[in-house]
Amino acid sequence: MLRFMQRYLRVFEEFLFWGLVFLLVFVPLYQRFPFVELKNLPVAIRLEDLLILFYFLFWCFYLFFSNRWKLFLKNKLFLLALFFLFVGFVSSFSALFLKGTVSFGQVVFHFLRRVELLSFLFFPLALKFNKRRFSVFVFTFLLVVLVSNFYAFGQKFLRFPVITGISKGRISYLGVADRVNSTFAGHYDLAVFLMMSIILILSFLIFVFGKWFKNRKPVYLAYIFALAFLFCFSLYVLVITAARLSFAALFVGVFALTIFLRKKYLLFFPVLFVLLVFLFPSKLRERLILTFVVNIKKEWRAYQPVNEIQEKRSQLNIPTLPVYHERVKSREGVEAPDISPGEPEDLGQLAVYRSLEIRTKKEWPRAVRAFLRDPLLGSGYSSIDLATDNDFLRLIGEVGFLGFVSFMLLLFFIWRKLFVLWKEVKRFDKYYVSAILSLFLAFVFNAILIDVFEATKVASLFWLLIGVTFAYFDIRRESKTGNL
Repeated sequence: MLRFMQRYLRVFEEFLFWGLVFLLVFVPLYQRFPFVELKNLPVAIRLEDLLILFYFLFWCFYLFFSNRWKLFLKNKLFLLALFFLFVGFVSSFSALFLKGTVSFGQVVFHFLRRVELLSFLFFPLALKFNKRRFSVFVFTFLLVVLVSNFYAFGQKFLRFPVITGISKGRISYLGVADRVNSTFAGHYDLAVFLMMSIILILSFLIFVFGKWFKNRKPVYLAYIFALAFLFCFSLYVLVITAARLSFAALFVGVFALTIFLRKKYLLFFPVLFVLLVFLFPSKLRERLILTFVVNIKKEWRAYQPVNEIQEKRSQLNIPTLPVYHERVKSREGVEAPDISPGEPEDLGQLAVYRSLEIRTKKEWPRAVRAFLRDPLLGSGYSSIDLATDNDFLRLIGEVGFLGFVSFMLLLFFIWRKLFVLWKEVKRFDKYYVSAILSLFLAFVFNAILIDVFEATKVASLFWLLIGVTFAYFDIRRESKTGNL
């Protein structure tokens, strides 16, 4: 049996590669329909979870018969990830059986979800990512970006259905004040995905333009038009998501890209992004201005109840209970949710106000309290509800100081490995690694106010991009040293 498997390892490896390409397409583009409902849990198992599980089992099977598992035991990146997951397991065990801060079903689900997402970092490392496979991967990724943009465009103008809900997959259509989410869980996830994509596309575009400027070959001109269209299309969809943080992260990423590429004229791009957003009317521009007015200047017209009924209802402060009166309406004419005295009357200002207030007065203090219950191991996965809107506070609250340090060590090791790689490569490789470094910084920046490392679609793609990068460049070193 062993000899038979080793004889067909190349075929099996090719199967794993195309399976990875399939996941690259399926995970971001398949809508969030539940496949198996979980009793007493606000989440569900989706079809992509089962496909990832099957791929994981085949991947382990290949590792065993190819003897590549021995290389993973020498891989510091793998050992750091394993240590992080081990700390998470110990924290969850302690939370379940000693502290009683979590339920069995939720903590198991959340722990397995972390294993699932982090496995995308190592799926490519078991394969020999030659130039052909790398080219197929990049081309497929760009196609995924195009399709996701088209679906978002269709939601906005062609009444394509919108799948809402964390995991329950409710079908609806965009309202007047709603924002596109394409095939993602929400507009925030879509915006993070586009932020990463735009940085990568811009790097390719600059490289191809430089090649055309030197050689003037028509094929380069065709590439320029295709990449420029995809770049502008992605930037437009990012704008209509009205996601302020992802726009700021894009600015950070593009600014970093100009530094890594050492081309001063590229500073024109981040400045151009800001000018375009503020020159043309959009919900993103409106929310950026409101952020300055509400969160920085703290100037708004405060709501005061006009009768006893409104005063009693406003004390509930429940967004799902509307207050029917003329004074509190959005610019689109939509009546405001239940509102407390002192909050902004304007619905746009109210949304921006509450966005920060919920974080600073509810979600972040809840994470701190979870950390203080057990500073070393935290309160366990799922102990801080479904969102914290700060991945690092969520991390330290759920898995404590040990989990936080182990994850930060993992990120630092990835950063150092990418930076060393950046200093070694040249030509196209330089542009590609510069883009990966830049989107890495932008993704971490996003994690300050959004739980991006727990968002299934964007987190899996982020880890997959990092894993493919290491697999593609490390194959040369592997042939020389025998190590990953």
